[in-house]
Amino acid sequence: MQEGNLEHSFRFSQPPRTITLEVKLMNWFGGFMNMFGWLFFGFGMIFVWVFMPMADFSFVTFSGELVTVPGIFVSENSTNVEVNEESVWAYHYKYVVNGDTLSGVSYGRYGLPGFKNQLVVEYKAENPAISRLQGMSNKEMPWMVAITLLFPLAGLIIAGIGYAKGLKSVSLLKIGVPAFGKLIRKIPTNTTINENTVYRCVFEFLDERGQRHTMETKTHLTHVLEDDALEELLYDPDRPEFAITLDDLPGRPFCNGDGLVTFSKSTTQGLASALPALFSIVIHGAIFLYILLF
Repeated sequence: MQEGNLEHSFRFSQPPRTITLEVKLMNWFGGFMNMFGWLFFGFGMIFVWVFMPMADFSFVTFSGELVTVPGIFVSENSTNVEVNEESVWAYHYKYVVNGDTLSGVSYGRYGLPGFKNQLVVEYKAENPAISRLQGMSNKEMPWMVAITLLFPLAGLIIAGIGYAKGLKSVSLLKIGVPAFGKLIRKIPTNTTINENTVYRCVFEFLDERGQRHTMETKTHLTHVLEDDALEELLYDPDRPEFAITLDDLPGRPFCNGDGLVTFSKSTTQGLASALPALFSIVIHGAIFLYILLF
């Protein structure tokens, strides 16, 4: 290990260093986990906006005391929604509470015999405006469609893991001490990406005082960590196990003679890597605000 350090020259100077915004963006939002997570979140939220407004949470909204009154049929129409291969119809009705005529809409299947002649409306005692036809739903689809929330949630978790890794990388790019690490273990995990197994790669290195430490990283692109006998890494002098390998960083940044961490040439990598996150946040944030305001 010590001999390897003498035979190889460090690409990174001693800290502190200055990090360009492009490199920061690339690490915060770039890399597979970040971009996949934000894309998965953005795509999953489309289904949330489509299906969640139609989810029936009657077991929550109609909890408490209910009052029943006769209902007056107004109209019916198809919703173009199917549940269990049956069309869902909307039934509009009116009912009277304390002399006031209120209206509502409930959802059910089509063709109930004698339905229009014997409507029973149930409403919440504390708020008569919240009502439904007895035996029907107040939304088009069952509450189970809330499972669509799992997809954007999974995307946020994946992106959050990638972002946390990016924060660590940016911190070490600024204050990390360079060292050379040797791959001593390569352990397969149960995770695959693009049909490639993700491996837990363990590196051993010596710090400035000659003390031996290990660090690990997970990747499905193990060839980038195996192309050299020794891999340059950066470690926190106060917590040597807190380290990153340079070849595992998105965009492969380098450090020039002035201590500036940048890319080999002026590019738009950082901005491009942030686009999935920006798109998801801006578009879905705007939809959320529109729903709140209108």
